[in-house]
Amino acid sequence: MEPSFAARDVRRARRMASTPTIGRRRARAFCAVAATAWLAACAPRSRFVVPGAVAPGRPLTSNDALGRLVIYTADDVVDSNDSEHPKHDGYSIYAEGRRVREVDNQVGPFGEDAETVTLPAGTYDVDARALNFGPVRVRAVVRAGRTTVVHLDADSDSRATDTASVRLPDGQFVGTRAD
Repeated sequence: MEPSFAARDVRRARRMASTPTIGRRRARAFCAVAATAWLAACAPRSRFVVPGAVAPGRPLTSNDALGRLVIYTADDVVDSNDSEHPKHDGYSIYAEGRRVREVDNQVGPFGEDAETVTLPAGTYDVDARALNFGPVRVRAVVRAGRTTVVHLDADSDSRATDTASVRLPDGQFVGTRAD
């Protein structure tokens, strides 16, 4: 016996309801693309390794067996009520692949100055954030009785010649190249 006309219409309506329409397909595709873009935006950026090592400056007057390292990282406005005094981001110092020190990088009366770190002479890798660039790894050479200064805040004076300077790919001066 053949189903009635009404029963066929009901089956057809159920089949159409379970089959996504073109509008639903587009909506699902749009949601999938939007979710992928959102997840990609949340993913951490890879750290750029700056080519070359930054050398220390002139000798200090002391006969200290230790050297000093100052990293001017990107500024970060921590308190919107105190935006006139931005704070430098913290950074990590590594020696031979092992973390030596975590630096808060906030000193001075309002915490806006970069911290001077005293270290034994040697070569160190610094993981920090460069202004207008993002996360970077910079190699810094620390020598006894000298101060090595790394500029990641874009406020540096880039008078050094291109052969004697370490720069980010966008041309931002980082420091004087070590020999």
